[in-house]
Amino acid sequence: EGGRRAGAEIDLIHIGSPNALHAEQAIAALDAGYHVLVEKPFALHPRQAEEMIAAARRNDRFLMEGWLTAFDPAAGGGSLMDLGVYPVSMAVHLFGEPARVRAAGRLLASGADSHGVVVLDYETLPDGRATDLEVVCLHSKTSRGAAPSSIASDNLALSMDDVQWPRRIALTGPQGEQDLSVDSDGPVLARELAEVCRLVACGRRESDLHPLEASLACVRVLARAREQVGVRLPGDE
Repeated sequence: EGGRRAGAEIDLIHIGSPNALHAEQAIAALDAGYHVLVEKPFALHPRQAEEMIAAARRNDRFLMEGWLTAFDPAAGGGSLMDLGVYPVSMAVHLFGEPARVRAAGRLLASGADSHGVVVLDYETLPDGRATDLEVVCLHSKTSRGAAPSSIASDNLALSMDDVQWPRRIALTGPQGEQDLSVDSDGPVLARELAEVCRLVACGRRESDLHPLEASLACVRVLARAREQVGVRLPGDE
């Protein structure tokens, strides 16, 4: 089926290779007839992300970006692509693609970035309402520990202890603090893979919770940020 070996028992390929190989390996697996789960970042360039999505659709295969390698720009690594992808992806997941992207960071002698900030400016929310929302995304491979994340309005603030794997989530307002944390057992990756297997078994070709368009939007945002910081990756023109 779709180029797969006869009698093969493998249905899905999980790609967790260096960032620069994600697109090539994902497209090869999709063209071979396999469903694909690819770790972050989904791709290095918007063009690659579009080609991956096209491969999934022409082969009628499931494709999804995971939510989960250092200072090697040749591998597509660096602080922005390895760590900044998480707050940027969360912002795109919650608020959509921003109207403007501003970014700054520190480049090492290798050409990779060690830390930086990405500011996302919004003019409209996903429901069409006008807004002046600003999202500040911090990322660093040189600082110890991680700062909590928060989303604040005039009267309420939602805080998360970790934007990648939030374990404690709290909503604070005039009436005090409400604990929104959800207890979960077992490895995080096991839950992710279980959901992917469920979707594939149901005949789905992407996730409603984390659709391919959101992954593509995140790649576009990261490309705009990289250009401003000066991070050059394989495939850059």
